[in-house]
Amino acid sequence: MKADSYGVILWEMLAKEQSFKGMSPIQAAFTVARQQMRPAFPKDTPESLQQLVEMCWHQDPAHRPTFAQALDALPAVRTQVTRRDFHALNFVPPTHPSTLTR
Repeated sequence: MKADSYGVILWEMLAKEQSFKGMSPIQAAFTVARQQMRPAFPKDTPESLQQLVEMCWHQDPAHRPTFAQALDALPAVRTQVTRRDFHALNFVPPTHPSTLTR
């Protein structure tokens, strides 16, 4: 997977909607490539997550992380995201596998 695609998927998870909704693939590509526009982030997006997404879809591909680098950034992002952030985004906070039951 490419980092820019990963960034879009992360944004869609945060926004809980499809990116570039109502646009054809050509219109979306034009909006990104020529107009340098990106979807707006939900107001409660944690800064560290927003920065990761913005790095992934940087206008200059040379400045984007590789997918592996984006994945490597997740633990640092996780340490900066609070339980309140998870609740504001209506996400379920991660649970350690040892606390799960069948």
